[in-house]
Amino acid sequence: LCINVGSKKKLNASRLMGLINEGLNSSDAEIGKIEIMKKFSFFEIEETVTDKLIKALKDQIFEGVPLLVEPSQDKPNFYNPPKAGGSKHVGYGKRNSKRGERKWSKGGGGRQKRRKR
Repeated sequence: LCINVGSKKKLNASRLMGLINEGLNSSDAEIGKIEIMKKFSFFEIEETVTDKLIKALKDQIFEGVPLLVEPSQDKPNFYNPPKAGGSKHVGYGKRNSKRGERKWSKGGGGRQKRRKR
């Protein structure tokens, strides 16, 4: 399963297990691998309690965030990272002082060697 909170909201493995146990009102569920990311987390749990846990955590709030739990995919539906605008070098380049636009170059940047004249 995937949950929409991660280390940025101070979630760790023991807090996640506590959320799961509280949601199920039991500590009998077998919890497998846990992977805490920055903004969301993945965890394995036995299939027999999956639906019950999703419903139980639906109305819960963790560190000010309403919880969303769903079966995991490559990227969870609730995680939509900002688009980079087509450039791999976001945040670099020179500003055109008149319009505030950035000019991008294909150069590698970094330190250049001195040339003899």
